[in-house]
Amino acid sequence: MISFLFVSAAFGGPWVPQIRWATFVALGIAPVVFLLGLLQARLARSAVGDLVIDPLSRTVKRSGKKIELKPREYLLLEYFARNEGRVVTRTMLLEQVWDYHFDPGTNVIDVHVSRLRRKLEDGFEKPLLHTVRGAGYMLAA
Repeated sequence: MISFLFVSAAFGGPWVPQIRWATFVALGIAPVVFLLGLLQARLARSAVGDLVIDPLSRTVKRSGKKIELKPREYLLLEYFARNEGRVVTRTMLLEQVWDYHFDPGTNVIDVHVSRLRRKLEDGFEKPLLHTVRGAGYMLAA
């Protein structure tokens, strides 16, 4: 029964809106539904100004023009987009994008951000990726 409810809820059967939240909680499905919501939010397209990021196809477009990114550049941009309007420190980038839990003492962050910035902003009037002196970087329209 629980498996059936999980599959039906995941694929949006016609009776899903009629099921009450209490039913999910009683069956212990609340955590699964919560995780499915997080997954759906992560897979949704995101936009920052005229920049559109599609996680399913892993494509990036700015003003309708496709921007080719290397895998690490895409991960970097995706992290910036999830933190749109907030300052992202080098430590946060090392931990979340590179999975380093120490400072390698190199300029790897600066080099990748510079390349990403060049790809995102060449030929466009308004910059999106900003340096916040003494703090890190911020993606904002």
